Amino acid sequence: SSTAHATCSIENNVLTITGVSAGSATITLSQAAGSTHLAATDVTYTATIEPSVVTIYYNANGGSVSTPSKTIQPDATTYGELIEATPESNDYIFAGWYDASSGGNKIESSTTFINGTSATTLYAHWIQLPATASQLSALPTLETTPYGKVYSGADVDNYVTFSGGLWRILGVYGDKLKIVRATPITNQKYNDSLSDGNVWGGSRLEQYLNQDTEGGYYYSLTADAKNMIADGRWDVGVCDSDIAAAAAYTCATTTDTYNNVTYTTPLTNKKVGLIASYEYLYAAENDGTCWTTTGGNTSVSGCKSKDWLYPILTNNGSSDVWTLSPSSGYTIYALYVNKYGSVSSNQLNNKAGASPVVYLTSGVTITGGNGKYETPYTLAYSGS
Repeated sequence: SSTAHATCSIENNVLTITGVSAGSATITLSQAAGSTHLAATDVTYTATIEPSVVTIYYNANGGSVSTPSKTIQPDATTYGELIEATPESNDYIFAGWYDASSGGNKIESSTTFINGTSATTLYAHWIQLPATASQLSALPTLETTPYGKVYSGADVDNYVTFSGGLWRILGVYGDKLKIVRATPITNQKYNDSLSDGNVWGGSRLEQYLNQDTEGGYYYSLTADAKNMIADGRWDVGVCDSDIAAAAAYTCATTTDTYNNVTYTTPLTNKKVGLIASYEYLYAAENDGTCWTTTGGNTSVSGCKSKDWLYPILTNNGSSDVWTLSPSSGYTIYALYVNKYGSVSSNQLNNKAGASPVVYLTSGVTITGGNGKYETPYTLAYSGS
């Protein structure tokens, strides 16, 4: 224990004591000579001093913020929810909060906070357009997965204009953007016959998507769009439907044999594909639950409502949509996302939607927009 002198003041019969640390304290008030505020003898109190809140200040660093600061409890273990800064012009994208005006460490809502040590002034950082895929990966809204930085959660600003239509950015895979068309193509079969099997490469749907003659999907894309597309990595390993995101990624990236059929992955010489089942699961909010929820339970767990891919793949719950993932059950099945939001097996010759997916070359840059529905990102190709 220690003895310290505090400062006292009385105004309107209210006694204010300052200079006392948080915790349990014994406070002795001594009567000053000539004072009549207290009794003639010393008065002793035992009190619990509540800690004061900590103020976290936002420095917009050239942009603007809706509020200059927030408060957190001094015993908080993380920074908690942080606001988004607004750029000074459409030539910038908000890249998150840091503990220094340039360089420094990125601060997110989950970043550890230690009172008295951690930064209490946060600085906005900005990505200046045009921006590469690698620069976009710094956005605070992207989550880290085993295969890249991806958008996850129910409400994400990842709209982009491509080939004259509206697409969504799945994420940044290495130095490439991977995008998915915002509206599925309807009434598609994975294969015409059950006897054709469920290997993605060479399937009816794969061939249609990559066909560059009249009647094929690739043929329908604009010349500028075709110039932006790179050969992609398509993880086409065989998977069960009722597994969680990490397990779905593992099986999709592992060459294996089921029912005397070898599923060799990845497939790398195709321009257009579909999402793998793990990409649907990882698009759900990383809330500690959804990424560990099995695909068969996403419709009842509430995770479909936290997954931005669900409404665009299923047309807001009105239809089913294929993934490219073969089902490990039988060779007559492939995995699909049903209208209820679960990953399940569907017979190859049944009709469902198909949402085309492409990789963009590393020479593609984001030149404008902010990723919102009303102002989607715009793209340009440098030719490299």
